[in-house]
Amino acid sequence: MAKKKDLDTLRQGVRNIDDQLLKLMKQRIDLAKQIGDKKYQLGLPVKNFQVEKEVIEKSRKRAEEIGLYSDLAEEFAKLKIRYAVMAQEEHHSKSRISNQASEKKVTIVGGAGGMGRWFAQFFDSIHHQITIVDPNISSQTHIPEHFKVEAELEAAVKKSDYVILATPIPVTGDLISQIAEMKTEAIVFDISSLKSPLLQSITDASKKGLKITSIHPMFGPGTDLLSGQNIILCDVPGNELQTDELATLFSGTTASVIKMPIDEHDALMSYVLGLSHMLNLVFAKTISDSTVAFEHLSKVA
Repeated sequence: MAKKKDLDTLRQGVRNIDDQLLKLMKQRIDLAKQIGDKKYQLGLPVKNFQVEKEVIEKSRKRAEEIGLYSDLAEEFAKLKIRYAVMAQEEHHSKSRISNQASEKKVTIVGGAGGMGRWFAQFFDSIHHQITIVDPNISSQTHIPEHFKVEAELEAAVKKSDYVILATPIPVTGDLISQIAEMKTEAIVFDISSLKSPLLQSITDASKKGLKITSIHPMFGPGTDLLSGQNIILCDVPGNELQTDELATLFSGTTASVIKMPIDEHDALMSYVLGLSHMLNLVFAKTISDSTVAFEHLSKVA
């Protein structure tokens, strides 16, 4: 009986600590909302990918100092960041004020789409001015008030430092060819998951003097933390300096930046993405052809 009493006492001690942790998290969320207020007053974005990196690194270091699992500290840090951002976004629905001290002008073609919005948010978080060019913008499309919307591609491109093509692959090649005729000094890059359909357009544009490179973010538009995410930078012959400049943009985040020649990209993706897609299709076809009801399978899956 004495041993069971000791066990109950220890378990109650764990429950008390859990309760304290929840109360501390509530205090942290309240402070995050206050920080959100200050961000809006200063014209700063809610998400800051550089702060994310600092918080995670400090958490791992502190965990090692006190004898705690560093991986646990990192996962806990990610959780804290995610809910702090959520609280700040819920606390303020208004957009931040325009930051006239922005360093660069960034045009995102296809900026109303999922990945276009992600890149807009990313460049906004590092204080660049955002211009959206997208024929699919409607009255229901949410565009932050401090973003610019430009109807004419050439007008936006000629005023830009970076031009991001967040557009479907079938139209991206034509856009590259069009921009090559606009004589812009901007660095232009696509974010397509396949590069071979674009290689000819990219090569021709480079020969015409366009500063062009190519990247592939290995994540989707719902990604809110860059920890554990990969960004592939594809070197275009003669434009290696442009690729290096893009690498610098992501160096202050927790993302892993991987560089490779552009003509090697698709062969690797055939394994990394193509094979996994094929397995999913085979799995779905097998389930579809089976005699077992999906409802029954889902209960035991």
